[in-house]
Amino acid sequence: MAAQQQDFPLAIRYFEQASKIAPYNPDLLFNLALAESKVPGREARSIARFNAYLAADPNSAKSAQIGEQLKILEVKIESSVLKLIGSGKDLANQYSGYQRDSALAEVAKAQAETGDVPGAKETLTSTNGSKDLALSDVAYIQAKAGDIAGAKDTIRSIAESTWQDLASSRVATLQANNGDIPGAESTLSNIRQPYSQQLALVPLGEAYMKKGDTQAAYTIFSRARDRINECRQPNDIVGYHDNSYYTLATAQARAGDIPGALQTIDLLSRQDNGVFDYRANSYQAVDAYYEDAGSKLVKAGDIRGALAMLSKMTGSGGHKENLQRAIGTKLLESGDIQGATAVAASMAAGNPKDNLLGAIGNKIYEQFKEKFTAHDVAGAQQIAASIPDPGRK
Repeated sequence: MAAQQQDFPLAIRYFEQASKIAPYNPDLLFNLALAESKVPGREARSIARFNAYLAADPNSAKSAQIGEQLKILEVKIESSVLKLIGSGKDLANQYSGYQRDSALAEVAKAQAETGDVPGAKETLTSTNGSKDLALSDVAYIQAKAGDIAGAKDTIRSIAESTWQDLASSRVATLQANNGDIPGAESTLSNIRQPYSQQLALVPLGEAYMKKGDTQAAYTIFSRARDRINECRQPNDIVGYHDNSYYTLATAQARAGDIPGALQTIDLLSRQDNGVFDYRANSYQAVDAYYEDAGSKLVKAGDIRGALAMLSKMTGSGGHKENLQRAIGTKLLESGDIQGATAVAASMAAGNPKDNLLGAIGNKIYEQFKEKFTAHDVAGAQQIAASIPDPGRK
């Protein structure tokens, strides 16, 4: 009734209430989509409703009608976006200098997101200081949309070589993260400055790891370290490149390139800046790898192998204690109470140690009850004396 009276907001409210009872009813979805299409500003919701209807009833006789309606709605959305962009440009031009350039850069990015790259570039023609950065953002948006050739064309229009290289590193990183190793290598070959090269080399190495090419990954990581080293200058402040080394070291650790990670960690400054301790956190990444590897060995019953992993750990971030607890728990499950107790004794104070001691105490207490129930008082006393947890003793 509300829809017949052209009161579409009210009709939408009624249809939404009904859809709570029958959320997948095709007729409700269609009527709700149709009502939404009549209300300005609700075009995107209407499109979603129509698509939900088609998913619920893919063979509907209304498919052609909906197809035409979707085209109309998309035109309306595009028209609304263009109006918003026009308003944004008008507002930006009310400012001057840096504020104007920054506002126009945001408008250009919005245009690029809608696919209007020529319009975005035209918007940037009247900007000065932030133009190269904005073009870099436009290129990245193109690359995300799959237009790598267009992104590279935009990068070539960037005036400063530094911004060209940074833009290329972002595209190469995107390609590497998407598994396009040949594409990333091609983009990387156009980067001249070592800083931008290392930014792309780390994700490229990780892409090779995902592919299963460990040797290639390690070689790429080594190249990244060389590029960071090339960036260093005699007058650099202490720790200036620590973030780059840290990013590389943690990537190497995750990939199992522990020798490479340790070499990279050695290049970190030895002072804690009070905000983030790059060395300590890099060692945590190494220990995380050993914990994971050791835990897998524990599950496989290879305690000796797990202990070998344990011996290589630095004790950062609680990873060592976690592996010790896993080893101790496995020994306890196999009945080796003495071995589990020895592991607990070697652990630093904390929850993992307390948990293991508690488990050992429970195991011994079970044996104590067996002896006591069997009236073996001497045996029970001997067992009680061996309980490491004072509370349970």
